[in-house]
Amino acid sequence: MYSRIMVPLDGSPLAGQALPLAKMLAARCRAKVVLFQALAPVSDARHAEALRSQAHVYLEEVRKDFAAAGIEAETELRVGAPATAILEFAESTGVDLMVMATHGRSGALRWIYGSVADKVLHSTRVPVLLIRVSEQPRPVEPITRIVVPLDGSALAEKALDPARQLAAAFDAEVVLLVVWQIPAIGFENVPISVLDEWEEAARADAERYVADVKNRLQAQGIRVQAKTQCGGAAESILETAESANAHLIVMSSHGRSGISRWVLGSVADRVLRSSAIPVLLIRLTQSAA
Repeated sequence: MYSRIMVPLDGSPLAGQALPLAKMLAARCRAKVVLFQALAPVSDARHAEALRSQAHVYLEEVRKDFAAAGIEAETELRVGAPATAILEFAESTGVDLMVMATHGRSGALRWIYGSVADKVLHSTRVPVLLIRVSEQPRPVEPITRIVVPLDGSALAEKALDPARQLAAAFDAEVVLLVVWQIPAIGFENVPISVLDEWEEAARADAERYVADVKNRLQAQGIRVQAKTQCGGAAESILETAESANAHLIVMSSHGRSGISRWVLGSVADRVLRSSAIPVLLIRLTQSAA
């Protein structure tokens, strides 16, 4: 289970929306927390010192808040490009989970393009739990249901073990979802009866596969619900999370498609942009794929 959780911060209330969930996870997993902030270099020495002092005060206040909840936390302040500093620290110090907001001080800017979160997601091998920020943050509730989207590939199944461990820690139910579909393009002249046969075969394959995964998890003592659905993958994931009253989505950065860059136009990207609940992304490097 997670033992060292890193929370990248920038001193803003938006980035701070990651803190309640990080606190809850650390308490359940008995993990140590690293409260991390990177300051961009500035040429004016006085200004640089003022920024460092402000950041130290902020991080120490957060550390004390975690300590009051019985959670061991340390602070780390670095000077450098934020994304680079986050990645270097995470890779060199044994961090096994990052919890971060989708954007911080930039506020209105969309985080997907050119932001710190985007750069971190593209490069880190550490799982990243993303909280989509909002003007009215949702209260953090105990995790009772976790949605895990699968597509039949070993890559997508990399999300199963983290989901299983979190389900055990929170006594939560796992909702397995397999989305299947028949391509609409290129089959215009195929008889309807043949398309119906293909559709039935695709449904049967999905049901057999998800039943097998369900049995594997149940054998490990996890409560599991299995679903199959025909339609768009991202839309089905979001609909399932909402209808199941889930508190978390755990998914791999890509599955059968094997694309090395998931952010632009992928299922994971669309889920991250639209999900009202946190998404734990198990990013797969090209070597893992």
